[in-house]
Amino acid sequence: MKVNLITTVYILCSVFGLYAEPVDSTKNAETVTVPADSLADTLSIASTDSADSAGTIEKITLIVKTEPAGASVFLNDSLMGLSPITVEGLDIGKHYLTLKKTGCYLKKAELNIDTSGVSELFFTLQQPGGLKISSIPEGAEVLIDGKPSGKTPLNSSQMKPGEYKVRAELPGYDPFENQVSVKSGVTETLQIELKHSAAYLDSLENARIEAQRNRKRFSSILVIGAFTVFGIILFLMERTDR
Repeated sequence: MKVNLITTVYILCSVFGLYAEPVDSTKNAETVTVPADSLADTLSIASTDSADSAGTIEKITLIVKTEPAGASVFLNDSLMGLSPITVEGLDIGKHYLTLKKTGCYLKKAELNIDTSGVSELFFTLQQPGGLKISSIPEGAEVLIDGKPSGKTPLNSSQMKPGEYKVRAELPGYDPFENQVSVKSGVTETLQIELKHSAAYLDSLENARIEAQRNRKRFSSILVIGAFTVFGIILFLMERTDR
């Protein structure tokens, strides 16, 4: 009878967690990797567990990691600390996350949390990129996304990562256009070799033809002039003989 009573008590204690072993809270953490291609995201963290949680106050532990690390983590406008950081005791529902780090673009995320337990968020913070543009010949006017940006050689820094349309223009040359991808923390190099426009080449050909015509006219004038002078000399010599 005593043995059965002890067994019953042990089973009840096990059921209510009195003899539960310590559990690593990060072992079963749900990890959400956030892409770096936008400055703001809406993230939904939902549970696949269908267990009934009625009557309990659910809390969540949120682990926030960033690349690079050391970003200031604001949750609902309150500073939590620097990444990586673990925030415990959050309520289920909507929360607003802001990440700030010198040299990186501000990152904001709206969290819709619908599960208790541990969730891990990983953010890649974007850094300014750059674009160096050179051309042959130099002095071409550069337009980036239609906006005048200077003349080649051009070094444009502090550019947001993304796609840009680059156009280079120089009188007498065909305009150059290309799509350039600027990456986070990287300075891209674009070398442009401009080609003479057809109109410019036509003008050169027309100038060459006109020069040839002028040379022929001049040659003809010289020949006529020479014969004229020779004729005058003969005429004068004949009169002298008389």
